[in-house]
Amino acid sequence: MPKVMEASADELKALLGLDRITNAGFLEHIGRFNVERAAICGSSCAAVFGFKEERWGALSSRDEKQAKLLGGIFEGIRCVDICPAFDWSLKAALGTKEPASVRRYRVLYLPDGTEVPEPKGEAVPIGKEHAKAIYDAYGDDVLFGIDYVTERILGGPSYGIFKEGRLIGWAMTHGDFAMGFMMVLPEYRRQGIAMEITLSLIKSLRAMGRVPMVHVSKDNEKSLSLVRKLGFVEACDIMFTD
Repeated sequence: MPKVMEASADELKALLGLDRITNAGFLEHIGRFNVERAAICGSSCAAVFGFKEERWGALSSRDEKQAKLLGGIFEGIRCVDICPAFDWSLKAALGTKEPASVRRYRVLYLPDGTEVPEPKGEAVPIGKEHAKAIYDAYGDDVLFGIDYVTERILGGPSYGIFKEGRLIGWAMTHGDFAMGFMMVLPEYRRQGIAMEITLSLIKSLRAMGRVPMVHVSKDNEKSLSLVRKLGFVEACDIMFTD
């Protein structure tokens, strides 16, 4: 049986770097936040991060037994990012603890060398002054605060399309630089706006040396169809608990 061993941030990065697509979020966290404790077990690893008063965990494992052995690191932790995620992952990470909510997404990426159309130039970078309009547009379905919207506008590429001075469609990137937040106001849909914004984000991410990727809900057929049409391929599932 593999043993659980304490690990340094550099040891985590070496292991996670073997699959940078799957582990993109975990790797970004290591670069941005304090690693309070970390462990490796065979080909799997886990860590607990801290920022101000917040504490959360991350797990990367394709082996249920190794994941269960690593689960002890999450004592007192309910918020865990799990990637790749399997049906057994949640119980392996949290045991009998019940998170307030669980969100599961499919991760897709655009392989190097895959050609996509050049954007027409209709989408332009958006600024923090647009954060409130974006936040308000999600209404009761919002899963994040306005501070996070502002952070992502400033922290990664973000594009929108305007009509007569009004922001009618936009998208940004999450903390792992996965494209997200895609929204087109209802009266402007089916006009190619989402595609134009997506192409602009792809171009910007590739210019940064990053692999374009997305997190999409399994039941979001429109978004899945859009990115598959561009050549995105599935990598794995990802799970977030709160």
